[in-house]
Amino acid sequence: MRWLAGVFLLGGVGRLLSLAVHGWPQWFQIALTAIELGLPPVFLWLADAEERTPRGDAEAVPAGR
Repeated sequence: MRWLAGVFLLGGVGRLLSLAVHGWPQWFQIALTAIELGLPPVFLWLADAEERTPRGDAEAVPAGR
């Protein structure tokens, strides 16, 4: 999960660099930049929350109940 966040973040940084060098792109590229810069913190937060979740303490509940 963390490597995916890193790839997204690198994509967003690349788009920002392109914006600085070549100017404003189409609106869709701006939306993709926002997604690529906004999702990595969420992914990292989810990965941290998953690591902190205790594995053996939860009682298993059968499916369908």
